[in-house]
Amino acid sequence: GETKADESSHTEAAEEKQEEDSDYHRSDEQVSICLECNSSKLRGLKRKWIRCSAQATVLHLKKFIAKKLNLSSFNEV
Repeated sequence: GETKADESSHTEAAEEKQEEDSDYHRSDEQVSICLECNSSKLRGLKRKWIRCSAQATVLHLKKFIAKKLNLSSFNEV
């Protein structure tokens, strides 16, 4: 009986750790950002607003936009 209880508590602890690891800054302060395209070279995004962690940097946003627009390099943003 003790082995099963130990295994069960170990599994629960591992699941909690996995949930913490997969948090991806959801518990951080959130900011909403409006993305507007003012260049004729780039097309607009489907969604104008995104919500992200306040820890996100401009580089993170540039990479996100480049990925959404299927650009080969985020330097174009």
